[in-house]
Amino acid sequence: AMQRRATVTADEFNPKNVAKLLWALAKMGKRADQGLLEAIQRRATATAREFEPQEVSNVLWALAKMGEKVDPGLLEAMQR
Repeated sequence: AMQRRATVTADEFNPKNVAKLLWALAKMGKRADQGLLEAIQRRATATAREFEPQEVSNVLWALAKMGEKVDPGLLEAMQR
């Protein structure tokens, strides 16, 4: 239920919301469903310039911990 709701509202997330959601899923040993993963990476890419360094770290750690591939566009956006 949480993942479905987050998928629907992902466009409203700020960088802190993105980082905390992914971090929490990874910390609990969960994997994001494909729809959520796509929506949240799309949102992270769109707001990449607003991320604090710790939020970038949390996002990348969480995706790695969940065994997910990081979208190349997200990596490029976060390097700016």
